[in-house]
Amino acid sequence: MNQFYSSCSTLKGIRNKSIRVPMGHRRFVILSDLHMGNGGSRDDFRKNGQTVSEVLWNYYYDQGYHLVLNGDIEELQKFQLPRIQESWSDLYKIFDAYHSDKRLTKLYGNHDLTLSDPPEDYPYPVHESLEIHNDRGSLLVYHGHQFSSFILRYEKLCSYVLKYIAYPLGIMNYSKSPANRKKIKTEIHAYQASSLSGMISIIGHTHRPLFESLSKSDSLKYRLDSLIRSYRQTSELERKGIEREIKLLQRDLKLLRNSNETQISELYSSDGLVPCLFNSGCTIGKRGFTAIEVDDSSISLVYWYDSEKQSQYNNFFGYNRMPLPGSSLTRITLNSEKLSYIQDKVRFMAPQLSLCGSDTPVSFQRLPG
Repeated sequence: MNQFYSSCSTLKGIRNKSIRVPMGHRRFVILSDLHMGNGGSRDDFRKNGQTVSEVLWNYYYDQGYHLVLNGDIEELQKFQLPRIQESWSDLYKIFDAYHSDKRLTKLYGNHDLTLSDPPEDYPYPVHESLEIHNDRGSLLVYHGHQFSSFILRYEKLCSYVLKYIAYPLGIMNYSKSPANRKKIKTEIHAYQASSLSGMISIIGHTHRPLFESLSKSDSLKYRLDSLIRSYRQTSELERKGIEREIKLLQRDLKLLRNSNETQISELYSSDGLVPCLFNSGCTIGKRGFTAIEVDDSSISLVYWYDSEKQSQYNNFFGYNRMPLPGSSLTRITLNSEKLSYIQDKVRFMAPQLSLCGSDTPVSFQRLPG
């Protein structure tokens, strides 16, 4: 019970520090965990940096999206800020364009925690969290490290280890960490606080894409069920592709069976799944990057990749693909749902407990313009 109170208190503190913006007709794209470095071989962002830049400029900027950078954007536990800014100057010019149009919100994480008090010449305001609201409720965007007691307690030690041990040894960040118990605990605490508060949370930090609180094993099971349901309604040619994908899904589920991924699935679902937790993943994946898109009608988890470098999704059945004109980049919609349905489901399925106290009005900073 004390753990529940502590998690709810943490979430309330995050929300109290939010800048608040109405959804209106805005469209948001949420990215986290770029881990931008010095452009060298030990820069985690180097692999996908050009892809991210191209997508942000040629798709999301042109389409009028509001860009939310949800923490761990600069890798300040390994590199100096001026060196990062010099190495990724072209990407900062894209950030500048969003900022000039009042379409940029930058939040800090644990790897760029020093930007919670940015230097005077830093070009953008930096906040802890963003609350996007409409007449049905709110979505709270924050990095997620706030629920990691280890990071909060040993932040200086973590920074020392990364800077003076991990970096010299060439140890890189990972795109996901299915067996990392500390990150799984972080997700569980964020889920518990969000479900008990009736709040939709969009986080990063763990590098694991989540949609409607579903772990990877849950998502694979739903995908498998969907393919089997559609199998008899498809052509012979499509069935061959479905059969190949079913075999791949079964293989992936077998690999996950004995991992901590199964445990997080059981913990999320023990009292009935509340679809309150989303995670945009990261941009340092081996083959591409994930993002969360949201507007007043829907919320989606999307994946961008270079179709010339990998074809994992090229023959998969039922995915909504969208090539980016003039490039080899492709956008896949991994999951999508009506936002009104998600908000209503959270409202009706959230535990009827008063652990988090009443939802009293708080003072918010407002976005410029």
